[in-house]
Parts: sequence; C-alpha cells; structure tokens
Amino acid sequence: MRRTFQIVTDALMTITLFLLMAFQVTGTQVHEYIGIVMAVLIIAHNVLNHRWYKRLFKGRYTSVRVWITGMNIALMASLVMQMVSGIILSRYALSFLPSWGREAIARRIHLACAQWSYLLTGLHLGNHWLMVMRGKQWSSWVKALGYILAICGLVVLMQTDVAGYMFMRQTFFIYADSEPVVYTFLKLVCLFALYVFSGSRMMKFLTRMNRQRTI
Repeated sequence: MRRTFQIVTDALMTITLFLLMAFQVTGTQVHEYIGIVMAVLIIAHNVLNHRWYKRLFKGRYTSVRVWITGMNIALMASLVMQMVSGIILSRYALSFLPSWGREAIARRIHLACAQWSYLLTGLHLGNHWLMVMRGKQWSSWVKALGYILAICGLVVLMQTDVAGYMFMRQTFFIYADSEPVVYTFLKLVCLFALYVFSGSRMMKFLTRMNRQRTI
C-alpha cells in the first residue's frame, strides 16, 4: 500500500510539474492553486520517503551516494525557495496574507528556482531510471523513445535561454504566448527527457566507476 501511494504521488508530482512550467497556458491564478497542490505533494513525498533522512548520516558515502544525496539536497533547497518566493508573489490563492514586499527580487528567484527545480527533478528521476527499467520487456522501446526525446530536448535547450533564468539574467518567460498549447507541452516534455537522460547516464557512469574501484 505504501509503495502504491509513492507511485501515485510521484506520478501526480510529475504531471503537476509540467502544469506549473506551462505558466503562460494556465495563467497566474490557476498557476498559484496548482503550486499549492504541488506543495502538498512535496510534503507527502517526503513523508513517504522519511527513511532516507534517517539513513543520511549512516553508512559509507560512495560517489553514487554523494551524487544522489547532493541532487536531493539541492532539489529540496530549490523547491523551498520556489515555494517561499511563490508565497510572496501570490495575488489570488494566498491573498489573505499581508504584503511581503520585495516582489521584484522574489519574481526573479521564483523563475530561477523553477528552472533549477525542473532540471534537478529530471536528474533525480534519472538517478532511479535504470532501476525502474531493469528487466522490463518494453524497456528497449522506452529507451529508444527516451533518446529521441532527449535529442529534441537538446534542441529546445539550445533555442531557449534556460541559463538566463537559472542565473537570474532573464525576467520574461521562455515560451511565446502565441504558440499552440500542445507545442508548449511537447517542448517541456523533451527538455525534461533530456534532464532524465542526463541523470541516468551520470548514474551509469558513477556505478561503473565504483565497480572498477572494487575490482
């Protein structure tokens, strides 16, 4: 039962993440309520995976464990900053809260953390991707599709200023309001696939390095 809750929660988080990234499709008001849903899912995800925190200071840290732990901590930090800045910027869902001020810097932080969280979530999923696909009869089809989407994601990455958001040089949205909704989501999926692919390749490289050291 617990495993089922984890799978459902993770699936909902992924869908919610895409909706949050498609801000120009949902609009500000819907975006804020979706953000609250995401915050609840993040809390649920961490509660369901509380054992990871208990093991944080136990055992030996291999390069694989350092990578996974670093990604998880960085992702959590980015998500917390994204939520705090989102609270400051809220005009609808949390309008009952007093004005915080500093909206201009909060907006830049929110946009930056959105891109960092998207990247780190993809890497986080990529860390577990090989284990999820292991032994599956249809894994070769998924792998082929993953390669295609990752290549398309690389094209999207080169055509957009993702780094501009990450380092707070950019204050406007990447995707044009005039483009079709389907096209927007396809670009988001391809970019996410690139991040997942990168995470899985990194895990495969580090795992291979660890095996060579133990031989």
